[in-house]
Amino acid sequence: IHAHTEPLFLLNSERRIFDVNPAFTKISQFTREELIDKEFQFCFLLSNLAEQVCQVIFNEGMLSEFPLDLKTKDGASVPVLVNALVLRDLLGQVNNVIVSVRDLSHEKETEHSLRINDERFRRAQALGHVGNWEYDIHNDQFWGSEEAKRIYGFDPASERFSVKEVESCIPNRIEVHQALIDLIEHEKPYALEFEILPKNGQPARIIHSIAELKKDEKGNPVAIEGVIQDITEQKKLQEKTNLLASIVASSDEAIIGKTLEGVVTSWNKGAELIYGYSSEEIIGKSITVVVPEEDRESVIQILSDIRAGKSIYHYEAKRRRKDGRIIDVGLVVSPILDATGKITGISTVAHDITQQKMSAAINASRLHLIEYSLTHSLSELLEETINEIEKLTKSQLGFFHFIEEDQGKVALENWSTNTQAQCGAKGIGMHYPIEQAGVWVNCFYSQQAEIHNDFKSLPGRKGFPEYHADVIREVVVPVIRGEKVVAVLGVGNKLSDYDQADVATITRIADLAWDIAERKRAEEQLHLLNQELEARVYARTKELENANSELESFAYSVSHDLRAPLRHINGYIQLLREHTSQKMDADSLRFMDIITQSANLMDDLIDGILSFSRMGRIEMNFQEVNMHDLVEAVITEFQPDIQTRQVEWIVQELPNVIGDPALLRIVITNLISNALKFSQQREVTRIEIGSDPTQESQVVFWVRDNGVGFDMKFVGRLFKVFQRLHRADEFEGTGIGLANVNRVITRHGGKTWAVGQVGEGATFYFSLPVRTAEE
Repeated sequence: IHAHTEPLFLLNSERRIFDVNPAFTKISQFTREELIDKEFQFCFLLSNLAEQVCQVIFNEGMLSEFPLDLKTKDGASVPVLVNALVLRDLLGQVNNVIVSVRDLSHEKETEHSLRINDERFRRAQALGHVGNWEYDIHNDQFWGSEEAKRIYGFDPASERFSVKEVESCIPNRIEVHQALIDLIEHEKPYALEFEILPKNGQPARIIHSIAELKKDEKGNPVAIEGVIQDITEQKKLQEKTNLLASIVASSDEAIIGKTLEGVVTSWNKGAELIYGYSSEEIIGKSITVVVPEEDRESVIQILSDIRAGKSIYHYEAKRRRKDGRIIDVGLVVSPILDATGKITGISTVAHDITQQKMSAAINASRLHLIEYSLTHSLSELLEETINEIEKLTKSQLGFFHFIEEDQGKVALENWSTNTQAQCGAKGIGMHYPIEQAGVWVNCFYSQQAEIHNDFKSLPGRKGFPEYHADVIREVVVPVIRGEKVVAVLGVGNKLSDYDQADVATITRIADLAWDIAERKRAEEQLHLLNQELEARVYARTKELENANSELESFAYSVSHDLRAPLRHINGYIQLLREHTSQKMDADSLRFMDIITQSANLMDDLIDGILSFSRMGRIEMNFQEVNMHDLVEAVITEFQPDIQTRQVEWIVQELPNVIGDPALLRIVITNLISNALKFSQQREVTRIEIGSDPTQESQVVFWVRDNGVGFDMKFVGRLFKVFQRLHRADEFEGTGIGLANVNRVITRHGGKTWAVGQVGEGATFYFSLPVRTAEE
């Protein structure tokens, strides 16, 4: 710009001059140093008008041939035409503004100056949506500028603009008329905002009107001079701002503002609900107040990344409430930018996902227990049930009692593995009168869960058996069927107090365990009745037993012979770490990590082999199965895990079949889990479940999804053990689920197959023979 012959100066985003060229210093007579950091209006004679023009430049992005009087250092003025252009960055933020002026002083000065002044005033009013008016009190004459007429919806060129016509545009004209009377008679200040209905039928507008009383030399009122401004857009903007503020204030999600150093500057009601701190308690303090000690380094790193200009973070983390409870939260952290694009703060949106994660963990435990029950005894199942509940509630002790049919005796069915290791607790299988039981039995009488967070203060305690571990706190939950308590499950010694969330968790697992236990007990009774029949067919099943023996030998080899080298690998890797980790470079340590991870993966694969091999030996319990109810029950179990997803379920009416309900449940669970897993990247997941009676002897069921699909040339690998069509880092799993589906359906005398297309979803089919209950 310094080489340009036309006077130029540059404005920054704060509307201050940061550079001028020699041509401008020459015309203004100010030095460059005197102009730097001055506001736009400093350069012009009418500073108020210049300020409005500057506002128009920043709002509209440009200005063309606008007349102003340039102020010179000696107090004179130079008529100029102003042109301006706003330059913005990629984000649309203002970088700077180039302003040029053209000297008009030598162009018909007198006549041109009058015309420019008139045009200047007219354009200033139009640009600012500001009009002026005057009312002659004595002659009842009303005058309005072009912009005043335009605001009221009149033709600016029309002479018609009377008091009566103006008042006809004002719905609340009584209030406006009274304000004018108060101004005339009592000189009460006149400043109003009111709605008008423009004469030309345009939508209603909101205007701001101010007026002053004009007096003659004797002090008598002679006229009213006023200004009106159309503030409709400002009102709309304010309403939007208020709406956004209301949304933030009332949101159930925590919306938190912070400085770049992590000091809290705003804290909404959602944050109070999630973290337990009021805004008065937390504003002005570091956000690390709600961050557990072990996670603070990661928070500090995120603050550093945001300051360095990195974009939005989406992640999950642990946070500590005011009451000390650790919760899981989903977080979105993003920078706050000012009008220039400068990062001035940090915004965090958080929502509590503790219940969501707990529901997922509960469902995983329930699915684990269902599968575990297929290959383990009733006693092992009950022990594993208590172990799972201890894990979910962070407890250290646990027991499971059954109430006998007469409701007069209890049977200690099992302790948790941890309880047996801690205190050598005895008595599994012991039966005794219910009145001899400890304080836990209160839940039997009340038929409600009991929480004892201060166990030692409880009245009526009867002491513990020899070697029993000390109990600090406990929660006991009854299992109720009909009007009877059939079992009681209890856990204890959580490090923090038990609450109703723990009760809900225990109830869901205990109810499932009881249902499975009932089935297991029925199976055991049926097994006793079938022993005689099994003896009769022993000879004919010898070949099958030999095959099973080979399978068992294989399972034994897998579980013992293959695990032993894995234990050696992990053991020696650990010894290697302890003896040489400080001497090794980063690559060597990484190699050891890879070895450990590979050994662990191999261990998971061995578990899969064992699960697959056992699936073929489970005794089948054929009965009529309501497939529609079974599908609905499995979908219900998945609901807590998919609360944050949009899933469309389409379930047709399904026929009943004859089959093993527990094994068919595994089939449905695996197929629905598969559909949910491979469609998780869809904005809306759609899963359809239906059936086709293809022939009299077979009924075909299918599960269809809109997920990632698969290439049909690999379809032959789908139902084989450990055959996966996707990488483990894309979708988790071991490759055993569909193999188990195939084995279950094969044992039912049916078939499995699938059809898919990459990117278009997949459909998995299985057929079951049509049987009668007798068959």
